[in-house]
Amino acid sequence: GSLLCDNNEMDNAYKLLEEALRLRIHHFGEDDEAVADTEQWLGNVMREMGKFDEALDYFKSSVKKKKVIFGDDHEDVADAMHNMAIVLDDLGKTELSLGCYQEALRIRKLIYGHDDIMVADTLFCLGSLCKTLDR
Repeated sequence: GSLLCDNNEMDNAYKLLEEALRLRIHHFGEDDEAVADTEQWLGNVMREMGKFDEALDYFKSSVKKKKVIFGDDHEDVADAMHNMAIVLDDLGKTELSLGCYQEALRIRKLIYGHDDIMVADTLFCLGSLCKTLDR
């Protein structure tokens, strides 16, 4: 499924990732890291397909699981928060998006320091969003 995402074959990627999610839940249970990762991939696919509400549902579930598995200050949580912020912005929920970007930035600075490219990516997105919000 992830390979098909890289090749922009989103319909096929979605089908395969949904099957992977079903199997992972069956074998590992709902609260497994592999389930959370698959949900994040599905969120990315849904976003690419323009299905923002569905993408948001996958990202919310992924963030919740990752916080339980890794704790609040983990890079996987920051990545999922960053992705969720993008979808919230797509949905016009700019204040919620801002909060997610700020949380992703806090975590990334904590983990990587202030000069990392991951921090720069989140700062860029925050800057773009603040411009939209006229701040």
